[in-house]
Amino acid sequence: MASLTGIFKAVPEPPQQDNDKLVDLFRNRAELKKEFASLRDEKYKLQDRIKEHRASIERVEQKLNHLESLLLDPEWVHNVVTFYQLRRLSAHCTSRLARFSEQLKQQREKRIFNKVLSAWRNEQEQEREKAEAAIGEQRMQVQLLEDQLQAERHRLDMMGGLSRMMKGKAQAEVIEGIELSLREAHSKESELLYELERIENAEPP
Repeated sequence: MASLTGIFKAVPEPPQQDNDKLVDLFRNRAELKKEFASLRDEKYKLQDRIKEHRASIERVEQKLNHLESLLLDPEWVHNVVTFYQLRRLSAHCTSRLARFSEQLKQQREKRIFNKVLSAWRNEQEQEREKAEAAIGEQRMQVQLLEDQLQAERHRLDMMGGLSRMMKGKAQAEVIEGIELSLREAHSKESELLYELERIENAEPP
């Protein structure tokens, strides 16, 4: 029997566990104090806001009471009606002036835009005419070179055997030079055509 009692006897907790529990209790107590202080501060802030709100309500009520007392005076009522009529007239005039000012501003901007657009179109027209004139001159140059090339080739073809042996190389060099000039002229014409296309496709400002 004594052995069974010894087996089921409760083992005492070590003192370290008691210390941990005490530490947890103190920590919880400190956190509760902080939370309580925060709630108390929030309470004071809410009370201050309620006081401010009540004070603003009282000021509004005082103004309303003052207006009611003023409106009981017939002479003062006429002054109030006149004041609000004049204030409405002033707001109406201010609105009309603002619209009129905006209309004048838009008209001025439109005139400036039309002036700038007209100047830009004139400049574009001058550039287009200049590009077309340059293209016409270049095409005449190409035609002259083609005619000259055709003539020199015909001259080379018409040379006899002895003449071709003596002057054929020089004539071939002349033809080669004309062909080079013709390629350069065609390239210049392509550049001028590209420039004309750029001018015609330009967007207005």
